[in-house]
Amino acid sequence: MGYNNLIKNIYFEDLVHHFSSLPGVGKKSAKIMANYIVNLDKEKATQFSKAIINAKDYLRFCDKCFNLTDSKLCSICSDQSRDSSIVMVVETYKDIQIIESATFFDGVFHVLGGLLNPLEGVTISKLKIDQLISRVNNEDIEEVIVALPSSLEGDSTALYISESLKPFNINVTRPVRGIPIGSDIEHTDEITLREAFAKRDNFE
Repeated sequence: MGYNNLIKNIYFEDLVHHFSSLPGVGKKSAKIMANYIVNLDKEKATQFSKAIINAKDYLRFCDKCFNLTDSKLCSICSDQSRDSSIVMVVETYKDIQIIESATFFDGVFHVLGGLLNPLEGVTISKLKIDQLISRVNNEDIEEVIVALPSSLEGDSTALYISESLKPFNINVTRPVRGIPIGSDIEHTDEITLREAFAKRDNFE
């Protein structure tokens, strides 16, 4: 089955269209992915499509921290060996995956689901800040680490959180500025992450 014939085929173009709708995937990469799928045997192609459907059917957000999971509580919140007195606040569940792969943090997490950005319609009510305050109020939490991107939105969100938690008399900290300004956890190497979180600053 030649590439020149495939590129004019409606089914091939449909594959390219869907792959190119993925974040960071251009038309050229989408065609490479489409060709890969076309050359899969039917069993593997079926397994691939089933994995996508299962992800949509069974994945959800943890009732406590809003991490990605397939049950009421994620594996981190369910792990009794984790230090639940230390909560790290992150923007998305993808940040948890990166921090966990670096294996330097044994506390628990709280996912905000975004950053304050009123111009884009992201207000306080759209984030999981009230749920964080409720956790601090009801759990034995001693420290909240605000691990948000070094950006206008990230700093504004971090400041709001620190002010909201002042009445609880707990430590509210943030990583030292080893993470480049304008960068985020997803694009920071493991060594820099370890050093940034090992030396945390208190919010003034």
